[in-house]
Amino acid sequence: MITTYIKLSWRNLYRNKVTTMINLIGLSVGMTCAVLIFLWVTNEMTVDGYHSEAGNIYRITNSIQVNSAETWRWESSPMPMAEAAKREIPEVRSSARLLSMGTTAVKVNNKLFSEEKVAFVDNSWFDLFDYKFLSGDHFRSDPSGIILTESLARKYFGNIDAVGNSININERKYVVRGIIEDYQANSSFQYNILLPMDAHLSAAGAGANETSWGNFGYISFLQLAANADPGFITKKLNEILVRNKGDNSVVASLQPLRDMYFEEGLQSSEMVHGNKRITYIFTALAFLLILTACINYVNLTTAKASLRSKEVGVRKISGANRISLFGQFMMESLLISILALIVSLAFINLSLPVFNFLVGQDFSQPFQSANTWGVLLGTLLFTTILNGIYPAVLLSSFKPIHAFKGMAMSHLKDIYLRKGLVVFQFSLSVILIIATVIIFKQLDFLQHSNPGYNSSQVIALEVPFDDKNENLYKSFKNELKAQSSIGGVSITGSPVVDLNSSSSGNVDWDGRDTAFNPSLVPFNADADFKNVLDLQMKKGVWFSAGTDLPEYILNETAVSEFRIQEPLIGQRFSMDGIPGQIIGVVRDFHYKSLHEKIRPMVIRNAAEKGSFLHIKLNTHNTARALADVETSWKKFFPSQAFNYSFLDDTFNKTYKDDIKTSRVIFIFSIIVILISVLGLFGLATFTAQRRTKEIGVRKVLGASVTNIIIMLSREFIKLILLSVIIACPIVWYFANEWLQNFAYRIEIHWWIFVLSAITAIGIAFITVIYHAIKAARSNPVENLRTE
Repeated sequence: MITTYIKLSWRNLYRNKVTTMINLIGLSVGMTCAVLIFLWVTNEMTVDGYHSEAGNIYRITNSIQVNSAETWRWESSPMPMAEAAKREIPEVRSSARLLSMGTTAVKVNNKLFSEEKVAFVDNSWFDLFDYKFLSGDHFRSDPSGIILTESLARKYFGNIDAVGNSININERKYVVRGIIEDYQANSSFQYNILLPMDAHLSAAGAGANETSWGNFGYISFLQLAANADPGFITKKLNEILVRNKGDNSVVASLQPLRDMYFEEGLQSSEMVHGNKRITYIFTALAFLLILTACINYVNLTTAKASLRSKEVGVRKISGANRISLFGQFMMESLLISILALIVSLAFINLSLPVFNFLVGQDFSQPFQSANTWGVLLGTLLFTTILNGIYPAVLLSSFKPIHAFKGMAMSHLKDIYLRKGLVVFQFSLSVILIIATVIIFKQLDFLQHSNPGYNSSQVIALEVPFDDKNENLYKSFKNELKAQSSIGGVSITGSPVVDLNSSSSGNVDWDGRDTAFNPSLVPFNADADFKNVLDLQMKKGVWFSAGTDLPEYILNETAVSEFRIQEPLIGQRFSMDGIPGQIIGVVRDFHYKSLHEKIRPMVIRNAAEKGSFLHIKLNTHNTARALADVETSWKKFFPSQAFNYSFLDDTFNKTYKDDIKTSRVIFIFSIIVILISVLGLFGLATFTAQRRTKEIGVRKVLGASVTNIIIMLSREFIKLILLSVIIACPIVWYFANEWLQNFAYRIEIHWWIFVLSAITAIGIAFITVIYHAIKAARSNPVENLRTE
């Protein structure tokens, strides 16, 4: 029976080559895109789920209410907190801490490297989290041990076993104790170098401040017993925190490891994070891609149902029952779906590099993963059912007597379903066209908005801290300023782009309400900072060189929210208990992405001990300027790798998730439109064939080519117009919701909808017009002879 179904299905697919090709292309492209998206979604939804104890691991989160309207959440905790929890709470089976190092100088065989993914971890880290050791073992109690990922070990030592070799990190010698498999794409802990926490705690300078309960600098994880109550553990943690810190200003809580990736509301984070809303959007897009491709199959199969009515009639008279006919038509759906899946496998291999670039991840060998094959089989099953159910029910329900009397078409007055599916397809197309235009306009607005300073040809350098030589920074700065290729140099306490500093309750001025403790962004800058970035003053002056007295400059938002009484210039002002006076107001500038509103900023002239340099290059010879900076760098910091970043590049990176989303939606919008056009092309072909005699009669009676074209295209254009009417309010609502994520955003103008409507109608008209012209120009005599 199965063999017979396959033979009949294959024969029908072969007989209708055009329809089969349209369905095969649409389904294979739709399945390819859907599978790629599902791979990404699966990766996003299973971050950190591969650890065997993932369900029992929690991160300690701490919160502090800085004022009546604002609460800060930190992913970090005091250094002693994890150990105290393990020691005092029986339900805590193990604990481990992590301290990210940021950019780190690494020296291997007298070659300097700069690594960003470096962290100190406790010896117990490998008890909580699963790592696959390819060579050696973890450092256990060796404070000079180090663990490298496989790719980094190959980078440093080639193909030889790196275990036992030495590496210098920040001028301290370590020995490689283990090589681990590269971190997975769905891991929060994307570190290439792991160092023992004991090495950090034993280093010079790590004193009482590190062990202080007021220093929230460590990310702490707890592994709880399988039956432990997180609520009870949280209560115990807060008792420990209050007892050791001496107050209840900070409240601890537990964040499940599996929920950490989509966590929102942190002040800052060392971990990678995802956007759950974007994940849901992509999931819906994947289903819609498959649905759009399946609609083509359903439309073309039901449209051609009348051509198979006699086949069904003969087979029913010969003894076939409805169940066997249903099975045959479902087999046709399964067969076309399997063929599409086979083509999709080739498409996936070809498109994987492009997809990796779009989403910023590496799915290098997806077919070696059980998750991938689960996605593929799930997609095949979903496509088969979606394709086959309705056509199989419809075709198997034909009554033989109706088929032989030519009444099958009257039974098939399900034209409204086909029209509805076409409207659905093009409504989705119009929605994606409008959404793409809005997204690109918003991103263009973000990237070309004036941030309030001139970032062109400005680079940022992080200078290694050296408390033994405070004049080192000044000397380095002065040498750079003497270069003709350098337009200006400024020392700051932190980078000006993507600034994460926050402070609260540490400022005071004359007339301040003692109950008013605003949160603000503190920033230290020197006298040259204004000129390097071309900042604009609203009133007052910038800092002067050589002034040792504390002075403060506020941005416009700070003046507005602090409500300091006039005259503002010369007012007493203090921050962190350091008294000074306000000497100026700088116009607001964006130190974060335009997702966030500008907050109050207080700038202090205390940057001479800062660790960041902002350098303005003369634009006539950028290469020479960079070479001059590097030469000076090697002179002053010979043991540190030279790394710099352009401010405008750094600012654009704050929109990397938005850019990634826009690229994916743009590509898949084009694919949805192409699949919809394929379906419309097939329906137009069938409609022209079905109305061949009608066209012949009309031409004999005097109808012109234009009349025939209008007659054949009018029905489809009406459907597209209806799609536009349906799509516009839907996309307007969701576009407004998306734009709420930005503090600064565009207005949605009416012309976007008009342009998108014209585009959709134009695409539909071009698709239909070929068949309309071909039918209109055909010989009416030949048309009337058609059976």
